[in-house]
Amino acid sequence: MGDCYTTIVQVPNSLISRYLRSFLRQSLGKFGYSISRFPTKNVFEAQKIDFVIDVGANTGQFGNTLRNQGYEGWIYSIEPIQEAHSRLTKIANRDVRWVVMPPTAVGDAIGTVDFHISYNSVSSSVLKINDRHIESAKNSRISSIRKVPLVTLDELFRLPSIDLAKHKVALKVDVQGYEDRVIDGAKELIKQISVIQLELSLKRLYADQVLFMDMLTKISKLGFELWSIQPNFYELESSRVLQVDATFVRSEPELSSIS
Repeated sequence: MGDCYTTIVQVPNSLISRYLRSFLRQSLGKFGYSISRFPTKNVFEAQKIDFVIDVGANTGQFGNTLRNQGYEGWIYSIEPIQEAHSRLTKIANRDVRWVVMPPTAVGDAIGTVDFHISYNSVSSSVLKINDRHIESAKNSRISSIRKVPLVTLDELFRLPSIDLAKHKVALKVDVQGYEDRVIDGAKELIKQISVIQLELSLKRLYADQVLFMDMLTKISKLGFELWSIQPNFYELESSRVLQVDATFVRSEPELSSIS
């Protein structure tokens, strides 16, 4: 395929089975397409978000979804795979409010790391992929391992040119099992965040990953509450949910009861 904007396919849940949604997502993802699964626009509008940090941007699927939903604010995308980063950059260069950071992985340390690249690109991770994932997405097998830079979000957004205090910020993290390390490397940045969107696993799909319930506890302790959950990846044979998109918003102080 030639370079072009990512197409977002809108699929009503009532018209398609869980198996088919999973199949379409995996198949279209190979070509940089995605299925819009839930109304990101609603929570962003409710929280008045005007600055999005997209960690694990791949070729810009999430950013394109936001633009198709009418979001007009800033997008800062981060992607470690050079091929995906190049495609992402070509797309973002057409958008004056879409910035692509230098290619890097994001975690809780600064240095370099082995990055496991899947044939489908979107399943790539710092962590080793487990057989259970490959059984439900054959094209998620590892094609190569490369050394890539590793940085924390706190370090990336320490730039004097970015004043997050002027914005309502959302953080989206899709890093295939490495979510907890990304959050651990954002101790200062998290204070500026109003919305967090994470892709979380219910079963261990990558070595040493932290699963949904522990991540829920972790994010709650940071002062966020769960807003929505949407399944996005299923076991092919049983249709068991393996991964979900979880959206969290900063908790509001509870009002005292009136006696």
